[in-house]
Amino acid sequence: MRPPKPPRRTTASPRLTGEGEVRPDAPLGKPAREPASRDLPARDLPENRAARVSRPVRDQKPESTPPASDTPGAPARASVAKRRRERVRKDPPRPPVAPNRKKSSDPYPLSDRIEIRRKARRRALLIRLGVACGAVAALASVVWLLFFSTVFAITAENITLSISDPADIVDDTQVASILAATEGTPVLRIRAGDIESQIADIPEVESVTVESSFPHGITATIVAREPVACVGEGEACEGVAADATRLRVGDELRASLPKVSMDLDSERAAEQLQDLLDAIAALPQDVRARVQAASINPSGLIEFSLDSATIKWGTSTENEAKARIITVLLTQPATTYDVTVPGAPVTY
Repeated sequence: MRPPKPPRRTTASPRLTGEGEVRPDAPLGKPAREPASRDLPARDLPENRAARVSRPVRDQKPESTPPASDTPGAPARASVAKRRRERVRKDPPRPPVAPNRKKSSDPYPLSDRIEIRRKARRRALLIRLGVACGAVAALASVVWLLFFSTVFAITAENITLSISDPADIVDDTQVASILAATEGTPVLRIRAGDIESQIADIPEVESVTVESSFPHGITATIVAREPVACVGEGEACEGVAADATRLRVGDELRASLPKVSMDLDSERAAEQLQDLLDAIAALPQDVRARVQAASINPSGLIEFSLDSATIKWGTSTENEAKARIITVLLTQPATTYDVTVPGAPVTY
């Protein structure tokens, strides 16, 4: 029968002194504390480190040349070069700045500042010039569209003619031809005054108003003269208005107008004719229709001949008062109605 094995005693690894001897006074299981230089194992001693580093590791190929920073005794510039290579590898080199390009922090020479300001002023001038040219072109387009194109021209269906002519003496065809000449003209180029003067030259027109309406219309409003008498004898009798303007009247209208009898060759013919026409124009319409003839003597006394009576008017004064009185007197039967003195009318 074998004897039992003695118990295993744990002891600390023997420590080497500075001379490589084992300390016999070191307690079991706990190494004696010595300075840091003496605590290094035998394999970490300087004389053994080079041999350990040079010993190749199993299954690993030795490097041809270790990095300069890992080699013992490498100079400090090798480490600096390594850091530089790593920095260059991380941040690729930037292209060099052109010599004519300045950094924001670099001061510009005076000539460069002047050139920069000159270019800025030139650029601003070109921008303003371009804006001005664009505005002029836009304005020219608008002007051409409104005043020279046919987009807003007058059309025949938008020409309106309104005539107030109870006696029907205005020639509609003549007026329409004047208005038709404006067809195709831009409405903003219409000169209403020129058209009004052309229509006003027609003797039968007393007043005219022409108005253009955007975008295609034009309107003419005409008031005709009223014939009040017929001056002359027989077929040569011409219709006249209250202002002595000669009018073209038809045969039917001529026959219904009062016939004026006077000396047209006298020196006062024009003045006396106007006095006579003023008195006729003052008569009410129903009384004027009953007047067959009107005369004025050289002294300026006016007389009207009715179908069966005579009206002694006197001079061409207070015509409105005489017209009111004669309207009342004609309601009474008489052969002569004298209103020479409006305040004392006489019938007999």
